[in-house]
Amino acid sequence: MLVDGILDIGERLRGKALKALYLHMVAHQYRADAPVRRVLSDREMESDIAVGDA
Repeated sequence: MLVDGILDIGERLRGKALKALYLHMVAHQYRADAPVRRVLSDREMESDIAVGDA
């Protein structure tokens, strides 16, 4: 039980860290004066992250 809870917390933190890293990398792809592109949905980000992990 305790181990499952710890693993669950670890998975959530890993997901948040990957999302933050992904957003950081996307932000650096565009210059400050570049036109703003549409915002990716959470599902699109998750699929992109999953492809990157494979």
